[in-house]
Amino acid sequence: FPVTIPNQDNKALQLVIDYGVKNKINCVVLGGDILDNTPFTSHDAPPPGLDDVRTWFEYAQQFLGYLRQIFPKAHIVWIEGNHDNWISRYLMKKAPILFNDEYYHLPQRLDLKSFNIDFYTQEKVLLAGKLQLHHGHTLIRGVFAPVNAARGLFLRAKSHALIGHVHTTSSHAEGNLKGEVVTTYSTGCLCTLAPDYDPHNTKHNVGFAHILTEKTGEFTVNNLKIVNGKIY
Repeated sequence: FPVTIPNQDNKALQLVIDYGVKNKINCVVLGGDILDNTPFTSHDAPPPGLDDVRTWFEYAQQFLGYLRQIFPKAHIVWIEGNHDNWISRYLMKKAPILFNDEYYHLPQRLDLKSFNIDFYTQEKVLLAGKLQLHHGHTLIRGVFAPVNAARGLFLRAKSHALIGHVHTTSSHAEGNLKGEVVTTYSTGCLCTLAPDYDPHNTKHNVGFAHILTEKTGEFTVNNLKIVNGKIY
């Protein structure tokens, strides 16, 4: 993998990119937490060095440039995750005088326009047909983070939805009295399975989703795992 991205599984990233090229995908959805983890974290972590924040921004730009190079015609969307939202929270708490200056917010700081990448802030919902796409941190929290994350998502969303955030592949389908079936999903991650703030985690798995949509809004989700360098 030609780009340095700390805390990411570069072999898995390359597998996913190769999969996307092979399947001629026309849209890439970055599900959030591209800036992950330190210094972009609310978890306990060593204080960042003087150059760490700038370096992370440079890593992100290198990755986005590589992605655009591989998929020059694809629609690329970035859904804001809780780690990506770090800079906004920091500005509000520590530097409110800069909060209204657009330059210091993520899309402008990373110059996403130059990569032709759309940025969805955490309160917005991206639709893939009838399927709602979220990062997940505003939906899965506290008691709503059960063993089956997708079921927890169903209890909050009550509609077709897919999230990342929990770094676990799961799905849940449930019907209602109208005969409708609502399906929810959570995907695996493409990053370190046991980050510094959660070093003994055993629940996370590597994975991603391939979503196919019809003009009617109907959709198919291939919720895929990566195990030992192979996609399942």
